[in-house]
Amino acid sequence: MIQESNVWEEEIHFIDTLLIKDCFNNSAWNQRWFVCHHHHSPSLPPPPAVRDKPVLPWNQVQEEIQYALHYAAIDPSNESPWRYFMGIIKEQWNYYYHRHHLDYDGKIKQDQEEVKVEKDQEDYHDNHTKRISSLLESCISNIRDMQQELVHSGYDALSFIHMTSAFIDLLDLYGQIIIHRFDKDPTTILMIPDWKQQIQECILLLATK
Repeated sequence: MIQESNVWEEEIHFIDTLLIKDCFNNSAWNQRWFVCHHHHSPSLPPPPAVRDKPVLPWNQVQEEIQYALHYAAIDPSNESPWRYFMGIIKEQWNYYYHRHHLDYDGKIKQDQEEVKVEKDQEDYHDNHTKRISSLLESCISNIRDMQQELVHSGYDALSFIHMTSAFIDLLDLYGQIIIHRFDKDPTTILMIPDWKQQIQECILLLATK
Protein backbone atom coordinates (compact mmCIF):
# COMPACT_ATOMS: atom_id res chain seq x y z
CA MET A 1 0.00 0.00 0.00
CA ILE A 2 1.27 3.43 -0.90
CA GLN A 3 1.37 5.67 2.15
CA GLU A 4 -0.56 8.91 1.96
CA SER A 5 2.60 10.97 2.62
CA ASN A 6 4.22 9.44 -0.47
CA VAL A 7 1.25 10.47 -2.57
CA TRP A 8 1.58 14.07 -1.42
CA GLU A 9 5.32 14.07 -2.11
CA GLU A 10 4.75 12.70 -5.59
CA GLU A 11 2.18 15.43 -6.20
CA ILE A 12 4.66 18.12 -5.15
CA HIS A 13 7.29 16.68 -7.51
CA PHE A 14 4.73 16.59 -10.33
CA ILE A 15 3.86 20.25 -9.68
CA ASP A 16 7.57 21.13 -9.72
CA THR A 17 7.83 19.52 -13.14
CA LEU A 18 4.88 21.52 -14.43
CA LEU A 19 6.29 24.82 -13.18
CA ILE A 20 9.76 24.09 -14.57
CA LYS A 21 8.14 23.64 -17.97
CA ASP A 22 5.84 26.65 -17.60
CA CYS A 23 6.12 28.94 -14.58
CA PHE A 24 3.04 30.83 -15.84
CA ASN A 25 0.88 27.74 -15.17
CA ASN A 26 -1.58 29.26 -12.69
CA SER A 27 -3.36 25.94 -12.18
CA ALA A 28 -0.09 24.39 -11.00
CA TRP A 29 0.41 27.25 -8.53
CA ASN A 30 -3.12 26.74 -7.21
CA GLN A 31 -2.49 23.01 -6.83
CA ARG A 32 0.79 23.68 -4.99
CA TRP A 33 -1.09 25.90 -2.55
CA PHE A 34 -3.61 23.13 -1.90
CA VAL A 35 -0.99 20.40 -1.44
CA CYS A 36 1.25 22.47 0.83
CA HIS A 37 -1.70 23.40 3.03
CA HIS A 38 -3.08 19.88 3.39
CA HIS A 39 0.03 17.73 3.49
CA HIS A 40 1.87 17.47 6.80
CA SER A 41 3.93 14.85 8.54
CA PRO A 42 1.83 12.52 10.71
CA SER A 43 4.54 12.85 13.37
CA LEU A 44 3.76 16.54 13.71
CA PRO A 45 0.62 18.20 15.08
CA PRO A 46 -2.03 19.28 12.53
CA PRO A 47 -1.36 22.62 10.82
CA PRO A 48 -2.99 25.70 12.35
CA ALA A 49 -6.25 27.00 10.96
CA VAL A 50 -8.32 30.16 10.78
CA ARG A 51 -12.06 29.79 10.31
CA ASP A 52 -11.49 26.08 9.55
CA LYS A 53 -9.06 26.88 6.73
CA PRO A 54 -5.57 25.35 7.12
CA VAL A 55 -2.68 27.78 7.48
CA LEU A 56 0.78 26.99 6.15
CA PRO A 57 2.93 25.87 9.12
CA TRP A 58 5.69 28.32 10.01
CA ASN A 59 8.43 25.79 9.23
CA GLN A 60 7.26 25.75 5.59
CA VAL A 61 6.75 29.48 5.18
CA GLN A 62 10.32 30.47 4.30
CA GLU A 63 10.70 27.56 1.89
CA GLU A 64 7.53 28.44 -0.02
CA ILE A 65 8.36 32.14 -0.06
CA GLN A 66 11.79 31.47 -1.53
CA TYR A 67 10.20 29.07 -4.03
CA ALA A 68 7.80 31.77 -5.22
CA LEU A 69 10.49 34.47 -5.35
CA HIS A 70 12.72 32.16 -7.39
CA TYR A 71 10.11 31.95 -10.13
CA ALA A 72 9.19 35.61 -9.78
CA ALA A 73 12.81 36.51 -10.48
CA ILE A 74 12.80 34.44 -13.68
CA ASP A 75 10.13 36.74 -15.10
CA PRO A 76 8.95 39.56 -12.76
CA SER A 77 5.95 40.16 -15.05
CA ASN A 78 4.56 36.73 -14.11
CA GLU A 79 1.56 37.36 -11.87
CA SER A 80 1.21 33.79 -10.54
CA PRO A 81 4.28 33.54 -8.26
CA TRP A 82 3.60 37.04 -6.89
CA ARG A 83 0.03 36.10 -5.99
CA TYR A 84 1.29 32.90 -4.36
CA PHE A 85 3.95 34.86 -2.47
CA MET A 86 1.57 37.52 -1.16
CA GLY A 87 -1.03 34.88 -0.36
CA ILE A 88 1.42 33.33 2.10
CA ILE A 89 2.41 36.69 3.58
CA LYS A 90 -1.18 37.82 4.15
CA GLU A 91 -2.19 34.41 5.44
CA GLN A 92 0.55 34.53 8.10
CA TRP A 93 -0.38 38.10 8.97
CA ASN A 94 -4.05 37.23 9.34
CA TYR A 95 -3.34 34.10 11.37
CA TYR A 96 -1.13 35.63 14.02
CA TYR A 97 -3.04 38.88 14.26
CA HIS A 98 -6.45 37.27 14.11
CA ARG A 99 -5.56 35.44 17.31
CA HIS A 100 -4.99 38.78 18.99
CA HIS A 101 -8.07 40.61 17.70
CA LEU A 102 -6.29 42.36 14.84
CA ASP A 103 -7.46 42.14 11.27
CA TYR A 104 -5.48 42.56 8.03
CA ASP A 105 -5.84 46.34 8.14
CA GLY A 106 -4.29 46.42 11.58
CA LYS A 107 -7.42 47.71 13.28
CA ILE A 108 -8.50 46.47 16.68
CA LYS A 109 -11.60 44.29 16.53
CA GLN A 110 -14.21 45.05 19.14
CA ASP A 111 -15.29 41.88 20.93
CA GLN A 112 -18.70 41.68 22.54
CA GLU A 113 -16.97 40.99 25.82
CA GLU A 114 -13.79 42.52 27.13
CA VAL A 115 -10.97 40.00 27.17
CA LYS A 116 -8.21 40.45 29.68
CA VAL A 117 -4.85 39.83 28.02
CA GLU A 118 -2.57 37.90 30.31
CA LYS A 119 1.19 38.41 30.36
CA ASP A 120 1.90 35.13 28.60
CA GLN A 121 -0.47 36.15 25.80
CA GLU A 122 1.31 39.47 25.49
CA ASP A 123 4.66 37.69 25.30
CA TYR A 124 3.25 35.34 22.66
CA HIS A 125 1.97 38.28 20.64
CA ASP A 126 5.29 40.11 20.97
CA ASN A 127 7.27 37.08 19.80
CA HIS A 128 5.11 36.59 16.73
CA THR A 129 5.13 40.30 15.97
CA LYS A 130 8.92 40.08 15.86
CA ARG A 131 8.70 36.96 13.71
CA ILE A 132 6.36 38.58 11.20
CA SER A 133 8.46 41.75 11.26
CA SER A 134 11.62 39.78 10.47
CA LEU A 135 9.82 37.93 7.66
CA LEU A 136 8.64 41.20 6.09
CA GLU A 137 12.10 42.76 6.35
CA SER A 138 13.64 39.77 4.60
CA CYS A 139 11.04 39.82 1.79
CA ILE A 140 11.36 43.58 1.28
CA SER A 141 15.12 43.24 1.07
CA ASN A 142 14.83 40.37 -1.45
CA ILE A 143 12.53 42.34 -3.71
CA ARG A 144 14.70 45.44 -3.39
CA ASP A 145 17.68 43.38 -4.59
CA MET A 146 15.57 42.07 -7.46
CA GLN A 147 14.64 45.62 -8.46
CA GLN A 148 18.26 46.75 -8.39
CA GLU A 149 19.30 43.84 -10.61
CA LEU A 150 16.62 44.83 -13.11
CA VAL A 151 17.81 48.44 -13.10
CA HIS A 152 21.42 47.34 -13.66
CA SER A 153 20.18 45.25 -16.59
CA GLY A 154 18.56 48.31 -18.16
CA TYR A 155 14.95 47.69 -17.15
CA ASP A 156 12.49 50.04 -15.47
CA ALA A 157 11.85 48.08 -12.28
CA LEU A 158 8.64 49.99 -11.56
CA SER A 159 7.11 48.81 -14.82
CA PHE A 160 6.70 45.32 -13.36
CA ILE A 161 3.36 46.02 -11.74
CA HIS A 162 2.90 42.73 -9.86
CA MET A 163 6.28 43.07 -8.21
CA THR A 164 5.64 46.71 -7.36
CA SER A 165 2.20 45.90 -5.96
CA ALA A 166 3.67 43.20 -3.71
CA PHE A 167 6.37 45.66 -2.67
CA ILE A 168 3.80 48.27 -1.64
CA ASP A 169 1.73 45.71 0.26
CA LEU A 170 4.80 44.55 2.19
CA LEU A 171 5.74 48.10 3.10
CA ASP A 172 2.18 48.79 4.22
CA LEU A 173 2.21 45.77 6.54
CA TYR A 174 5.65 46.62 7.84
CA GLY A 175 4.58 50.20 8.51
CA GLN A 176 1.62 48.94 10.54
CA ILE A 177 3.96 46.83 12.67
CA ILE A 178 6.31 49.78 13.21
CA ILE A 179 3.44 51.95 14.39
CA HIS A 180 1.99 49.18 16.54
CA ARG A 181 5.36 48.33 18.08
CA PHE A 182 6.00 51.92 19.09
CA ASP A 183 2.62 52.44 20.74
CA LYS A 184 1.02 53.51 17.48
CA ASP A 185 3.02 56.72 17.32
CA PRO A 186 3.18 57.71 13.62
CA THR A 187 6.33 59.77 14.20
CA THR A 188 8.28 56.56 14.75
CA ILE A 189 8.13 55.96 11.01
CA LEU A 190 11.13 58.31 10.90
CA MET A 191 13.12 55.59 12.65
CA ILE A 192 12.93 53.28 9.63
CA PRO A 193 16.45 52.60 8.26
CA ASP A 194 17.67 54.23 5.05
CA TRP A 195 16.92 51.24 2.82
CA LYS A 196 13.27 51.37 3.82
CA GLN A 197 13.20 55.11 3.09
CA GLN A 198 14.49 54.24 -0.37
CA ILE A 199 11.50 51.96 -0.79
CA GLN A 200 9.19 54.82 0.16
CA GLU A 201 10.90 57.02 -2.44
CA CYS A 202 10.37 54.24 -4.98
CA ILE A 203 6.65 54.21 -4.22
CA LEU A 204 6.43 58.01 -4.46
CA LEU A 205 8.14 57.82 -7.83
CA LEU A 206 5.61 55.25 -8.98
CA ALA A 207 2.76 57.55 -7.97
CA THR A 208 4.11 60.26 -10.29
CA LYS A 209 4.47 57.99 -13.33
